[in-house]
Amino acid sequence: MSHGVLSLDQEIGASDAVQLDPLTEEAFIANLHQRFKRDQIYTYIGNVVVSVNPYKKLALYTTEVIHAYQRYSMYELPPHIYAAADASFRSMKDRNLDQSVIITGESGAGKTEACKCVMQYLAMVSGFASDMDCIKEQLLQSNFILEAFGNAKTHRNDNSSRFGKYMEIEFDFKGCPVGGSVTNYLLEKSRVVVQAQGERNFHIFYQLLSGADVHLLKSLKLQRNADKYQFLHESRCLHANNVDDKASFITTRRAFDMLGFSPEETLSTFQVASSVLKLGNIQFLPRANMDGTESCSLVNEYEVYEVSELLQGEVSVLQAALTQRTVETRHDVIVTDLSATEANYARNALCKALYSRLFTWLVNKINDTIR
Repeated sequence: MSHGVLSLDQEIGASDAVQLDPLTEEAFIANLHQRFKRDQIYTYIGNVVVSVNPYKKLALYTTEVIHAYQRYSMYELPPHIYAAADASFRSMKDRNLDQSVIITGESGAGKTEACKCVMQYLAMVSGFASDMDCIKEQLLQSNFILEAFGNAKTHRNDNSSRFGKYMEIEFDFKGCPVGGSVTNYLLEKSRVVVQAQGERNFHIFYQLLSGADVHLLKSLKLQRNADKYQFLHESRCLHANNVDDKASFITTRRAFDMLGFSPEETLSTFQVASSVLKLGNIQFLPRANMDGTESCSLVNEYEVYEVSELLQGEVSVLQAALTQRTVETRHDVIVTDLSATEANYARNALCKALYSRLFTWLVNKINDTIR
């Protein structure tokens, strides 16, 4: 059966693995490999879609392709993530039952892009009223913010999600989206302070340094050169081949506007991210106390002043938080000095907490808009 460029007659091997005989692991892998070599990256196992990441752009995601899968049922066209999305959407409308699309795989398998494809399909085939278009656009734009603050380059993937995401989209009886929500799980906050060699920190840091104009950089007290920041240069990977940080920053800024963030909220978000970068540059000099205990002093104290200004806090409070430990008992408040090593741990813990809370706030803000 043929429908334009989408033809079952041109399928290589078995488009549905249940047709394999014998159905063994070796036969299954060989069939996937055979299809992959001809850019047929999708294969069915019944109503499950197996996707093999091609690591290149394919002409499989055009508006024409979306309309084709909208017109025909799942098995009338070659396997595609759009077919699975359409089957789920039709079941929701026709049977009035909640549907789930589960996207799973190891790092680099293409889960992030598959999620985008499902969202793109649902946005295209659902209702067309102007108020619905606004909701659909906000749902799509939320991905750009979550990717900027939650994705990073790893050895396997230049745009790897470093958190788990559960997204709900609510539709009315006509199949029009009326709202949604995002729940995030297990953000890899340790990446803020350390990355494996050849990997990068979260995208937003590089986006800020590459894409922010001179005035914004100055207000954030940042320098353009990413090599100036400890949390960025230690992994010896400042650039990703398939990531345009400058263009991505423009996309991220537009997403903030589309989702109803005020200019003050957007600036505050960037101020917290900038504070994390600058905190990473703070160094501690070991000192010996008269009583034989260890303490430390701040080497580049100007960073503390600038971070305090960005976070709108007291300099003395931040200085104490970085170099001392305070324990409250029922009757006393005990303050002890931190060694240089302990101060490094405390600084890193502060950075991880700041970034994690920023990410949670962003998710909550997005939910307030799209619900």
